[in-house]
Amino acid sequence: MPQFKVVPTPKRKLIMSRKIKEKLANKDSIDGEEVFMFNLPNSQDHQNHLMGNMAAAIEPVDTRVRHFIASKVQNGKCNATVISELLEVYVSTELGETDKTRRRFYPEMEAIRRIISQ
Repeated sequence: MPQFKVVPTPKRKLIMSRKIKEKLANKDSIDGEEVFMFNLPNSQDHQNHLMGNMAAAIEPVDTRVRHFIASKVQNGKCNATVISELLEVYVSTELGETDKTRRRFYPEMEAIRRIISQ
């Protein structure tokens, strides 16, 4: 309610609160306004790490994903493509992660092959 901006003193807050309650009780027309305010960090706040999609590109593979790949290798599945397909199902159903840009949960083929060879 832009017409009811209050200078933050206890007395003025009380007076303005009473005015608002009176207007609401009388059902007078009151202009309403819904506002969402937020501050985005600037580029100086991000000095020692990558930002955006590049930040997701270097995430380490999650330990649960590593264990899943290792268990598939122990069961005899050594094909990276097959493991990648199984991994997509596992991550979306068991871990609930749907953002496929997150390399932590959806590693690239090279990372899967490296884990298989370990």
